[in-house]
Amino acid sequence: MTPQIAMRGCRPLTGEELRRVSAAFRGPWRLRNLALFIVGHRTGYRIQELLSLRVRDVLARGEVRADGQVLPEDIAERVTVARRAMKGRRAGRTVIVHPEARQAVADWLADMGRRRLLALDGPLFCSRQRRPAADGARPLFAELAALADDGDRRAIDPGQATRILKAAYRRAGVYGRVATHSMRKTFARRVYRASRGDLVTCQQALGHAQIGTTMSYLGAGQDDVDRAVLADVD
Repeated sequence: MTPQIAMRGCRPLTGEELRRVSAAFRGPWRLRNLALFIVGHRTGYRIQELLSLRVRDVLARGEVRADGQVLPEDIAERVTVARRAMKGRRAGRTVIVHPEARQAVADWLADMGRRRLLALDGPLFCSRQRRPAADGARPLFAELAALADDGDRRAIDPGQATRILKAAYRRAGVYGRVATHSMRKTFARRVYRASRGDLVTCQQALGHAQIGTTMSYLGAGQDDVDRAVLADVD
């Protein structure tokens, strides 16, 4: 495992760890939990921001096909978390959606449709727990209304999300300082490397007000230090 240097809090995941964790989800809610993990490390949203997303937020046209199918092209190219759900509530944040995340969301929405859980204004990452039906959380198809659960689903809460991810980390053999925020730090590390160390780009991708906060996310892996020491620069 690559040691981390001067990083505050939890650490990002390596590419191999991402693959192992993605394969570690189990049970009837596997597709939901996998989508949460992939969207998390592909968008860099904080866990409370992810859990604020509604089904409508991730659909390109705000609705699904008449036959109930959900394909990756039905998923929005960009997803916005509203200001009210953002940390500090300064501004909303819009992120382009990676194809891997679009596929994971499409798979989960298709599964929601089969299980009669889809509601346009219902939570994307819904819980097993029900709450009384609200006027805004209407079933997508009138013919499914009678078959749908009596009451819509709550979103899972951050504590439940933490338990889900920690269980997957354990099954994948991923240990150390890992938590839900590891998804966001993984996103930060990926953007930083892809931009060749451009801190401003990374700051904008994360939505940080202060670049110092971005710097505290990154740290330096020993492999980064080694490459810098061995590099030939004219």
